[in-house]
Amino acid sequence: ARAEIELGLGAGLRCAESGARRAIDVDMHLMVSAVRGGKGQKDRTVPLADSIVQHIDLNADYVIGAESSSKAVSGRVKRAMRRAGLGHHRPHNLRATFATELARASNGNLSLVANLMGHESLNTTQRYVHYNPLGRDLVNSLHGGLDAA
Repeated sequence: ARAEIELGLGAGLRCAESGARRAIDVDMHLMVSAVRGGKGQKDRTVPLADSIVQHIDLNADYVIGAESSSKAVSGRVKRAMRRAGLGHHRPHNLRATFATELARASNGNLSLVANLMGHESLNTTQRYVHYNPLGRDLVNSLHGGLDAA
């Protein structure tokens, strides 16, 4: 389940996308993976962190060893999350964490987050992201204004 967790948390892949990830889709030179036929039959390319590549099997046909259905991947991830004491979380939460952390690292660039997650609408992306840099800046300016008074 480690590879599936890494693909969800580190690349924002859905369980079905992790299970269908073929080794031929991974470009080790560019450190990216093609996602073919994602939700809505859309294709996209996602960057892969070094930590992800360590846990995928590039010698097999599929990066997680064998093709797996969304349900099979989800089951493995759920069991791993329970063993780690995260039983109340769903595998899809990994994708939301990816979106939030990417938004934080890009200072709220939702266009970039939407692109990497395969969303057409920023409204969809906003439902995933639990970070708002503008809100933080406004609160800081308010507190800065109070200190000056």
